[in-house]
Amino acid sequence: MRRALIIRGKYRVKTEKQWIPLCILGVHPDNRARVYPMEDTCVNLGLEIIFSGVSVDEANREGVCVQEVPAEEQRNVRPSHGGVYEAYFAYNKRKTSAVAALQTCFNKTLAMSYGTLSHSHLLLILLAMSTGAKWPILKGSQYESLKKLQDPDGRWNMAALTAKDENFKELIKNGLRMEVLSWKMLIEEPDACSLISQAMQKGCEFALRTSEITALSAVAGAVTMAKAER
Repeated sequence: MRRALIIRGKYRVKTEKQWIPLCILGVHPDNRARVYPMEDTCVNLGLEIIFSGVSVDEANREGVCVQEVPAEEQRNVRPSHGGVYEAYFAYNKRKTSAVAALQTCFNKTLAMSYGTLSHSHLLLILLAMSTGAKWPILKGSQYESLKKLQDPDGRWNMAALTAKDENFKELIKNGLRMEVLSWKMLIEEPDACSLISQAMQKGCEFALRTSEITALSAVAGAVTMAKAER
């Protein structure tokens, strides 16, 4: 994790984070050791986000992406997995074109300038919902009430989604606030993207465990106080 932080500092384009429109964002090929976000995970997480409410603060926390390599420099990239360099747009289209819940994500994309190393699931969820993806919702499930946000064919209705949640509307309009890393990193540090992505994932898992421990401690403290009062 320490090396990942050092590399991020070295290749950071600007000190402050930048607002990146969703329409020019895609998942970086080296995100999470080249494992593309799973369809079921995106659907389950997306339904929960819309059901419970979108947090803009969480969406814009710890976002990291990498510039696309200029076309004339792509031949100089030696991917960490071997083979030849695949542009972000081609990679994302290939990974989503046959995935029912995600196949609309990049239909309106004309150019992809950045690849995400974090918040990749969230990006796909926002893109899928804002492009009218068809997501079946099981009858009797806790999310059945969300059917009113879809058209009769089960496709997300943008107007209904944004009317339900102003935060969702804000993210669609403004994009995600990301730390941007230079494309030169891909040439000079071929394994850096995978390293950073995995380090950030571990950081999130650690933060989750810390939150869980804090919650358990609070419960334990409350139980102890209750016993002491008896």
